Amino acid sequence: MQGLARASEACGVTQLFARLTEQLGDVPEFLDFAATVDSINEFNLEYGHFNLVLWADTGDFSVICSTTEDYLLYAGAEEVLELATGEPYTRAWELFEEYVSWASDTSEYHEVYEEIIKRYKAE
Repeated sequence: MQGLARASEACGVTQLFARLTEQLGDVPEFLDFAATVDSINEFNLEYGHFNLVLWADTGDFSVICSTTEDYLLYAGAEEVLELATGEPYTRAWELFEEYVSWASDTSEYHEVYEEIIKRYKAE
């Protein structure tokens, strides 16, 4: 979660939003929280075990969190991805596209994932 806080700070992000990719009774489908280390850690403790998509209020990055398949993948500009993941940009995109390829067959949210690729992938 430190990487998410670093990326948020670098982009001037003040608010993060989340949408669950599964319905879970009393758990809210949409969530928002401050882009601070403390708030991100609190969010992770309470909701980090659910499948969800996070995005920044600035639109600089998105994160897919899939606990069932152990994915935590970022989409955004090269410098944001490297700050958030600690991985080279090219490796981050390989992992993200691998997930989207898999999710297209199994998730009702595959259209959301495809839109993330269209929005953030370098031309």
